[in-house]
Amino acid sequence: MSMSIILCEGRTDQSLLGNYLEKVAAWKQLRPEKDKVFFEKKNPFVFAGNSILWYENEQKEYRGIWPVRGCDNFAKAISRIFDRETREHLIDSVVVLTDYDDESAAGDRLRGIKSAIGSALGKRLLAESLTANQWSMVEFNSDFANAVKVQVAYLLVPMDSFGTLETFIVDEIAKQSREQESVVEQSRIFIDEFKSECYLQKTREKIKAKLGVVISVIYPDRAFGTLDSLVKAVPWENCQMCEQFELLKKVY
Repeated sequence: MSMSIILCEGRTDQSLLGNYLEKVAAWKQLRPEKDKVFFEKKNPFVFAGNSILWYENEQKEYRGIWPVRGCDNFAKAISRIFDRETREHLIDSVVVLTDYDDESAAGDRLRGIKSAIGSALGKRLLAESLTANQWSMVEFNSDFANAVKVQVAYLLVPMDSFGTLETFIVDEIAKQSREQESVVEQSRIFIDEFKSECYLQKTREKIKAKLGVVISVIYPDRAFGTLDSLVKAVPWENCQMCEQFELLKKVY
């Protein structure tokens, strides 16, 4: 049984990634009420409650998407994963997917993750060469002196410029047609020029608002639905995914 885990910052990222896996990579989401065997016997992250969404493909490989509630919690989640791996090896691959919103912050997060791996494994760590936007191998000895290998990837979105996952999605929507490109342009102008002493005070909030406006204009019937419902309206199957998203399809 092959199992991998994708760590992201929040529920929005989790929803976007989940819909990408379903529409583009042909994974199926598992449900506790329908897939009791997995959730009762195979789920290695019971401690995370129901925050992880699990997916399965035709080869019976499993992939979880875990929103860790902020980039500051990546190191803590990584530490829990590798601490558990020393006792029982179940996870073959770990992906940390985060916004490329600031070069310095992105570098600090990478160093924090490397430090968390080192702290969790201690003297058991044999090799680690984690770098951004590619697969790296972490090798260590388990508590039973067995050699273990886990693939780890630290992915920045977008890869080539500063932004967030929401920025990437809006850019993909704009590529679908001239009409949708116009909607994106006007939505960005509207939010950039929006003035309020109470709302959209942070850059991160404005980025999320741009995505919300774009989806609400293009899919008005879903404007009052949940974020998950809105995200499902994005035509993922028509999007030209960048190299790092193709990398997610190759987790093994």
